[in-house]
Amino acid sequence: MERVLFITSCFRPEPGSLEGLCTGIARNWPSGELAVLVAARPGDSLGGREETSRFDEGENYPIQRASPGRFSRGFRRGDKSFAQTAREILRLRSPRHILFGNAAPGIDEILRVARKYSLPYSIIVNGAEVQGRLNSRRPSSGRSLVQGAQTVFTLTESITKALLDRGVSPRKIVELPPVLDKENGVMKFARKKLPVPPEARRDRLIILGTGPFLPRKSMDRALEALRLLKNRRDLHLVLTGSGPEFHYLEELIRLRGLEENVSMTGFLSPEELAAWYQRADIFLQPAGESEEDLGGMGASLMEAACFSRPIIAGASAAARRILQDGTNGLLIPEGAIEKLAEKIELLADSPGLRETLGRAAGRDARNRFDLREALRLIRGPVLDPVNADGIPYPSRSYAR
Repeated sequence: MERVLFITSCFRPEPGSLEGLCTGIARNWPSGELAVLVAARPGDSLGGREETSRFDEGENYPIQRASPGRFSRGFRRGDKSFAQTAREILRLRSPRHILFGNAAPGIDEILRVARKYSLPYSIIVNGAEVQGRLNSRRPSSGRSLVQGAQTVFTLTESITKALLDRGVSPRKIVELPPVLDKENGVMKFARKKLPVPPEARRDRLIILGTGPFLPRKSMDRALEALRLLKNRRDLHLVLTGSGPEFHYLEELIRLRGLEENVSMTGFLSPEELAAWYQRADIFLQPAGESEEDLGGMGASLMEAACFSRPIIAGASAAARRILQDGTNGLLIPEGAIEKLAEKIELLADSPGLRETLGRAAGRDARNRFDLREALRLIRGPVLDPVNADGIPYPSRSYAR
């Protein structure tokens, strides 16, 4: 029987850094010890039900998908609800521990069962959840979810600090190092020589920025910086991907008269994105961080480093964990558009510095971002039969 039930709403084939982390955990967990329940309808994938089915059939661990609570409408006949599926898994597989990859929709139903049978659980907490559900003071909120967890895994130092400020015991918290699934997605193509994208301007220095385009990524700052460098006809910014701010950025490009300086590709396949990483002369991630913004994992920064690109990044919590200013990248203060323009121009005029920073980033990436290290840190507490206070959990069986 699987020892751990892994529940998350962030999972492949969907794109995203948290999806990559959760899928990487499942793929690298010892065979036969883990089952996965994804809190999403099988047909909710960007590629649809068939793509999701192909993905699930290709994995070597059991995956089930079900729609949580209020999202259960629209199921095909025979599809089970999230609650039904969860109860069935708990009854048939009798896991010893539940690991939540995030505060997935429908998590309350699982917690009721877990608490009823004194089944221990742990959770991976991301920044969006700290600012959202986990910030609520309601008794049924995410605060009780975190307080009741055996172990709370955090993705950045800022998230750790936020949880400590909210009263979470430091003995519960395990901060994970920066990690990247180097075997899948865009990283599958990191060591392959790919054709140059046909849209790439050979007479321009290519600056690459990647989506998803969210407010916290502050990609509009890149456009404002490029506006200051508008007379530099040798620079071209390529924005790959999509996201909520895609059309806003399109309109801003038009309003600033940057049509000749900026291109937006839309959503790309992993291989197409890898080709742009290989072609890029500079990688740009301008997102900074306000005191309230806990940011993301910095997956795009780690990807750029693995492709040995010279990086300019806003000094977010994730960027500070990944980059050392002046050694394997350049960091800029929050909102410093003029400073961003200066750094772009510095690298544009310094091919030697670009090569030095890119090589340093690549060397560093080869020795870091190891998913196996994060998995070791997760598996230890998850499989340890005592809680944070050293008290054994009850062994009452719930599979009845």
